[in-house]
Amino acid sequence: MAKPTLTELQNDPDVQRALATMNEDNVGGRPCIDLDESAYEDPIDSDYDIDCLMNDLILAEFVDEEEGNVLRDGIFIPKNVSTTKAWRTARVIKVGPTVPKSIKEGCYIRFPSDRGLITIAGKKKRVFLNADRIFCTLRKRGK
Repeated sequence: MAKPTLTELQNDPDVQRALATMNEDNVGGRPCIDLDESAYEDPIDSDYDIDCLMNDLILAEFVDEEEGNVLRDGIFIPKNVSTTKAWRTARVIKVGPTVPKSIKEGCYIRFPSDRGLITIAGKKKRVFLNADRIFCTLRKRGK
């Protein structure tokens, strides 16, 4: 028996039904959580303050974004343009005990945009990162 072609598979009613239900869970047919669209809303921040971070973790707040658009050399790149392979800039809010001393609360850092766990608290977009993901610390020009 020959393997079906891609076109045959795409036109198969069983395959079409399976693809149509991939975004539903198996209890009650409710849609799955779309992590890309949920923007990782962090309910913990509304009820608790972070006391301390563990090991080499860093919590930083993005400073190069406004309404989902990323700032590059004074130009906002629309959110529909991919910035997944670009660097990001954030201000450090908290650091864990084993983070290098050059990374302090209040300093600015640069890191790859595809690293870290993004959370949103209110209108503030934050990222949890390991210290080894940081390219460098930054200083604002003129300061």
